[in-house]
Amino acid sequence: MFRSVWFSYASLQDFGGDMTCPTCGPEPKVVIFDGITLAFGKKHLTSTLKPPTLLDTDSGQTALLDPALRKLIRLVITGRSLVLKDGDRATGEEDSENDDSEVEERSSRRSTKAKMAKLMLERLDAIPKVAQQLRSVDIHLGALFERYCGVGPILSKVPVPKPIISLFRELSAEESIIQLIPCPSLSPLQSFNSAPSWDRLQNLKCIPALYNALRLDWATQPNGQFSEVTLSVSRWLENRAEIVLNSLIRHQIDPLPKHTFTTAGNNDWMKTGCLYSMPQVRTRPQYPNLKHDQNSEASGRRGAKCSKHYSQYGERRLTGGIMVCWCSHSVSYGFHCIPKSEGRNDVFSAIYTRWKTAPDWIVYDFACASAPYCMTREADFFKNTRQGIDDCHSNGHSKCSPACFIKTYADLDPRLAKVNTSAGECGNNGLNRIRKPVSYMKQDRAIIYIRTFIAVWNRLKIRRMSEAPH
Repeated sequence: MFRSVWFSYASLQDFGGDMTCPTCGPEPKVVIFDGITLAFGKKHLTSTLKPPTLLDTDSGQTALLDPALRKLIRLVITGRSLVLKDGDRATGEEDSENDDSEVEERSSRRSTKAKMAKLMLERLDAIPKVAQQLRSVDIHLGALFERYCGVGPILSKVPVPKPIISLFRELSAEESIIQLIPCPSLSPLQSFNSAPSWDRLQNLKCIPALYNALRLDWATQPNGQFSEVTLSVSRWLENRAEIVLNSLIRHQIDPLPKHTFTTAGNNDWMKTGCLYSMPQVRTRPQYPNLKHDQNSEASGRRGAKCSKHYSQYGERRLTGGIMVCWCSHSVSYGFHCIPKSEGRNDVFSAIYTRWKTAPDWIVYDFACASAPYCMTREADFFKNTRQGIDDCHSNGHSKCSPACFIKTYADLDPRLAKVNTSAGECGNNGLNRIRKPVSYMKQDRAIIYIRTFIAVWNRLKIRRMSEAPH
């Protein structure tokens, strides 16, 4: 009896504007999306549930088009330095009277050293091939590789500088070049390439890999100038990013409809399981030219690409949980229930259907996958948006380039370093308190219970913010 009365009472509440942070405003510029397995039983799932996703791929978008070349570059630059120290050349071991365990240990060490020596030879053999193939792409790109990673520096015992390793790691990544050089970064890059100078270089901190490589070039060149080789690589990167971006912008954003799809005080969210502080301004389009657009996320590995977003979460008997949008102050801007499993489509659809203008930053565990997903579908809408992975979720992204991580940019931008990108994880830790009871509820009660918890959470957060000394 008490449960029935409580849920009836909660369903009548007018929660008001509790999904807006007083600091971030109605449309925050930095949003944090995080899925959580706050799920109810699949047997209670009804047809009224309507997430914003209702209704792959990114080939040709990498910096270097040849996958074999990208793999060879990663082979050369990954692992220990190819510049051997004097102690590394000694492979023999003194024989002495030892027990069997020490003999086995020596044998194991010899085997490990043999494997390492074989790998080192493979990496050395790949250097001329990489240089030749890079020259066929751009002569200055090959020259830059030979200058720092070629056989000459190795024979001279000059290790490859870290900025150069980082740059070629980005160029050989299995990711779109738009991840490295998004639309907002093109303007400062064009400005620098038109008139290279130390002052204009400071505006390239939004492209950390290129910025650090150019800083190294400035420091090693006489008279404080940039070398023509490095500048030509910078121009090549600009041209390549422009080509990919222009190829993605195939259609304009649908104009905003004159009416809104939801109105304040509407209780449809109790049935649809979808509630955001912003009203719906457009529908989620269909993309007939993308044959896998409406397919669920496939499981399994993807070769050289990151496979973390294919992990299975939750239990088979439960739904996919909820996707929650947070600001950097841990205030929730809304949520929607996920019928099956979390995917890139959840973030894309929530932003595209609610935001009139895309945010500056989207922080998401699977940003490495959601960024190209969004750009493939609505490049004009998302062209000024950057997506990144926060520190809390960086584990498991071993195949992702540094351009995917917020920390790469925060190290050079103090303003971004001050943003609490882990605010979503703090909020989800709070939601974990109701995971158990929600798993036993029917759909309608689960939605009301989640909404009530978020309302209380937000009000407490907003109250603490107002009471905090300024």
